[in-house]
Formats: sequence, structure tokens, C-alpha cells
Amino acid sequence: MSASDEVSECMKPDVVTVEADDSLCLAAEKMHLFAVGGLPVTDDKGNLIGMLTERDICRSVSKKNGKMGNEIVRDWMSAPAIAVQVEETLDGVINRMADYNFRRIPIVSGTTLVGIISQTDMMKHYPDLVISQKW
Repeated sequence: MSASDEVSECMKPDVVTVEADDSLCLAAEKMHLFAVGGLPVTDDKGNLIGMLTERDICRSVSKKNGKMGNEIVRDWMSAPAIAVQVEETLDGVINRMADYNFRRIPIVSGTTLVGIISQTDMMKHYPDLVISQKW
């Protein structure tokens, strides 16, 4: 694997998502159940419209005096979502994640969600990526 490979070589194609009108409680349950720290928010056609992270849920709970209440994803997600097109290179993904201080980033084809890539996914290929980098 090299930094010039397309992101599709390293991304996870099966992505757990939420919709904007889902409850924050459901989103937290999905994060716990699937052991993920963030969920892409999609519309009913699979288009990426936002991103919800553990940090967003913590902000909500903090502002609501420790209670989640009837909060919905739409009110706490980051939108529009920063994403990477599926044909971009891993080098581009690394730079985008570093620029925005992201732990994960959704992968799209046009606006349709097709995958996700995390820091952990990148670290699995770290030696190959470093060797392939032209300093």
C-alpha cells in the first residue's frame, strides 16, 4: 500500500449511519454497539449530510445538565460534513484528517456515502505509507 493509492484500498465500505431525525440516544446506542466514535448522517437516499461524533454527544449532555432528553441528531451534528471523494489518494486523506484534526472521515462518490476511514485504518498501513512517501 502506498500514499498514492486510492482511498478505496483502505476504507471500510460497511458504514453504520444515523439519520438527522434520529434521537441522540439512538446514535449513542449505535456508537456503543458498533464500537465507533462517530457516525455519518445520511438522508433517505444515502447522501451524506453531516457527521455526529462522541464529542457532539458530550456537548449535548453537558449543555443539558447531564441529561440527553429528546435531543435529535440534526441539532448536534456537524453539517455540512467534510468528506473525501472515493478516487482521492490516501495522501490526500492523511492531509485532510490532519488539517481538520479528524479521527475519521466519510468517503463519498459524489454525495453518496460509500465508506469511512479512521486513524486506526490508516495506522494498520502506517509502515507502507511512510516508506512510500517522498520527503
